Amino acid sequence: MKNKFLTSEGIQSLIQNKIYKSAKMVSCINIQKNIPSHIDLEKAIYEELKQIGLNDKYDFSEINILKNKNAISLIAKTKADAVLRIFFENICCGYPNSLNYEIIGKNESYIYRPLQQCVGYIAIAGKNKDHLQFLTHQPEINDIKDLPRPNKKTVLAILSLDHPHAEGNHIPALQKMQQFIQVKRIYSTNKKKACPWCRVFGAAHSDNLKEVLSDPDIDAVLITSKNNEHTELIKMAAEYGKDIFCDKPIVTEEKDLKIIAETVNKNHIMFITTYPVRLHPSVLEAKKIISKNKIGKIRAIMATNHGCMYTPKTPDWVKNPKQNGGGSIMDHTVHVADTIRFLTGREFKDIMTVASSSLQNIEAEDISVSHGTLDDGSIFQIDSSWSRKADDPVWGDVTFKIVGEKGVIWLDLYNNNCIEIFSGNKIEKLYPNSLLHQHGLIFYEYVKQKNWRKKSQNADLIDGIRTMELVFASYSSVKTGKKTFVKKTDFS
Repeated sequence: MKNKFLTSEGIQSLIQNKIYKSAKMVSCINIQKNIPSHIDLEKAIYEELKQIGLNDKYDFSEINILKNKNAISLIAKTKADAVLRIFFENICCGYPNSLNYEIIGKNESYIYRPLQQCVGYIAIAGKNKDHLQFLTHQPEINDIKDLPRPNKKTVLAILSLDHPHAEGNHIPALQKMQQFIQVKRIYSTNKKKACPWCRVFGAAHSDNLKEVLSDPDIDAVLITSKNNEHTELIKMAAEYGKDIFCDKPIVTEEKDLKIIAETVNKNHIMFITTYPVRLHPSVLEAKKIISKNKIGKIRAIMATNHGCMYTPKTPDWVKNPKQNGGGSIMDHTVHVADTIRFLTGREFKDIMTVASSSLQNIEAEDISVSHGTLDDGSIFQIDSSWSRKADDPVWGDVTFKIVGEKGVIWLDLYNNNCIEIFSGNKIEKLYPNSLLHQHGLIFYEYVKQKNWRKKSQNADLIDGIRTMELVFASYSSVKTGKKTFVKKTDFS
């Protein structure tokens, strides 16, 4: 299945054609626009539905709208089980063409995205003239090499290679960080998989977890196991006094949030939830702009985190909801949820989610869109679908539209820098993995805090717990078909 990139002409008629002539082949439709401020946002939503040939009274099995003065969010499911997501905002300043369309289908997808050569922009309405700043910086993991080095390396053990993030993100970053981090041991029940990496790091392989954790040289562990094994590994590592880097999701069952919190706090260890997005330079730049109140009070945030379910070699356990904890909601909500909290300093109040399983032929959901409110009344929208193909960028796309009263920030962090290599009769597409830089910074932020007592920008245990509370509320909403309030974990 290939993506087809569109021009702006004829998009609405194409969507209409796909809905009526091949409705069962359409899994998801995403529409995002900047609307002139003199046009009523809700009226614009219904006009959009009309133009693409949908009637909210007859064509939807579920539909929900959230709005305020500056933004409106619609999430819905059609009677043909397609999920529709629309996000409009009316802060008209700076970059005029913030239009995005996607038609995600079982056999083909159509995408229109005007921003292809930068990772975002910041547009602020000024008294005399508008301010527009384009963000283009895509850092590489090698940039970390020049950072200050500690007198002593952190000694790390890797607990399991079962999660694709282990070999896909963490280990490639650690390879470039051996002047800061020494990987001494790799625990894995799959010796054939572990031994090549043991040779790379000069590490010892072990299939005895207690043997690894009892090593007095080990300062910290990286947990990259099957998701449903996290709780037990966290408990054991904490009891041995090891600091913990834990891949997401930190747990797969709501009751385990309190268990791991009590275990970590009782043993006085550092816990890092490995969320890399908050460490992207453009996210950090956006946070500075927001903290200085340059775009005014935040009214809405739209975020996407699409992925390809780790295809083409998807581990069987990822397809099993009991081992994975669910589907795309469990996998992809947390990264952008953490970044929303990081940027705004606010907590999630409630959430409404629609989801379906229509692309991957699996039991769990692979299309999932949510919206709700933060505790200050601003609205958010999250698209956490597994809607990308195997030949798309390795980490899908991570985007944010942050709507303030005086300006907007648009971030497109990983999806747009494609290099085409022509060799013989073949064309190879290469997507530079700048994400490794942020995975490297996760470990460096720990080194900085541990050795020089400097404030870390890493996500900690509370950050991991708060994002998981949103995930569990999202699943509750899917089950009930209603808005769900986010339940805070009782640590007393």
